[in-house]
Amino acid sequence: MVDIFTMCPKPYFNFRHLPAEGLKLTIKDTQKRELMNDKGELKSKPVVYFSDDPRGWVLNETAIKQLAGAWGKETETWAGRAVVLYADKTNFKGDIVGCIRARLES
Repeated sequence: MVDIFTMCPKPYFNFRHLPAEGLKLTIKDTQKRELMNDKGELKSKPVVYFSDDPRGWVLNETAIKQLAGAWGKETETWAGRAVVLYADKTNFKGDIVGCIRARLES
């Protein structure tokens, strides 16, 4: 059986792309990207890229605080660090929606 979401490659991770056990990845670098938000506006967002997967992880405020709290606010210090991305649920504007969470490896 093939998951339909794995058949359509995208440039950024979505919670649907992640296996139940999570996906361990090594950070290559972090870049600022102009991305469209849900209101159709372009917004600058930090995106983490990995050495073992071409897709980027668009960081939200929670992820930024988690990574900066663990490894410092200078993103160059994040390179070579391992994270396990996994799908989870969160409350967003009163709805329960899918999201990406990270477990940080030492």
